Amino acid sequence: MCVRRRHYLSKIFQPFTVISKTANISRHDITSRSQRLMLELGIIQQANPGSFHFLPLGLKSLNKLMKIVDNEMFKIGGQKIMFPSLINCKLWKSSGRLENAGPELFQLKDRHDHNYILSPTHEEAASDLLSSIAPLSYKQFPVLLYQISSKFRDEIKPRFGLMRGREFLMKDMYSFDIDTESAKRTYEKVGHTFFLGDKYSRPLKANFLSKNAKPEVLQMGCYGLGLSRIVAASIEVLSLEQEMRWPDVLVPYDVIILPPKAGSKEESKAKNIAEKLYADLEEQIPDLRDNILLDDRLSLTIGRRHIDARRVGYRYIIVINQKTSENVPLYELTDTKTDVQHYLSKNELFKYIKENTVF
Repeated sequence: MCVRRRHYLSKIFQPFTVISKTANISRHDITSRSQRLMLELGIIQQANPGSFHFLPLGLKSLNKLMKIVDNEMFKIGGQKIMFPSLINCKLWKSSGRLENAGPELFQLKDRHDHNYILSPTHEEAASDLLSSIAPLSYKQFPVLLYQISSKFRDEIKPRFGLMRGREFLMKDMYSFDIDTESAKRTYEKVGHTFFLGDKYSRPLKANFLSKNAKPEVLQMGCYGLGLSRIVAASIEVLSLEQEMRWPDVLVPYDVIILPPKAGSKEESKAKNIAEKLYADLEEQIPDLRDNILLDDRLSLTIGRRHIDARRVGYRYIIVINQKTSENVPLYELTDTKTDVQHYLSKNELFKYIKENTVF
């Protein structure tokens, strides 16, 4: 029998932040609602200007987004790989892009005096990969290679938190086709899209073997999604001034359960109800597995914990109180998306969550 691990709020590293005089960021630097809320509520923490630590709740949301992207890429035949972040400048010289690169490009030298860049995109690296192997047959195309990795851009003034930083997480896909017509058909999968033609494949000699068994130049496209930016942008659009709101598919936990305060009248009557509800929710709604949080900070009042839960933006807040221990138990449910409170039986609770949540 598999025993699933439960998630307890007291075990989560979530430093609620008041911007102090010694912090790496000042209030003057906070220029967006999403940036302020994510910093204050322990979703991210600034490391350097334009660079952030993703803390457990932030990373959980980001992992959900990456899973969505991976599933969509799989549907269209995308193959996930990982390019190195450190790219030899020779590749960018070959494509002609280095001489036109602005100061946003991070450049460095190694101990042997070789020049490298921290790549903001990987068109050259993708073309070089195809060039470094024996030419593939025309029958093997299209080839769609994508990665999810950190990108770097030396912004002169990083702003808006994750939305305009020096380091950000991006999905970038590079397609290779045998001719312009088929490349344009591929070019039509979502995101920041560019039809590249042979701009990179020709100088970097990314070829294929045609029907005549002769090498010909591949046609390219590239497709980008700034994943860390998407998380921040969704919070920016959906949130209230003092309370975060998330899309259902990105909220770190869909449900948070608030047991009674330790030593209260309700605690003695509602013993183990919260743990039982946790197990029943996972059993009845499999999509909630790994998406339920139990607020076990029992030294705090229900009211204080309810405020915290609303501010972080968990979709459903379930309170275990006196009504839960009555002959006909009713559960207090706050839906933060609609800002409506309900009293529901357990079966009604399951039904409401199933019918109103996008998993």
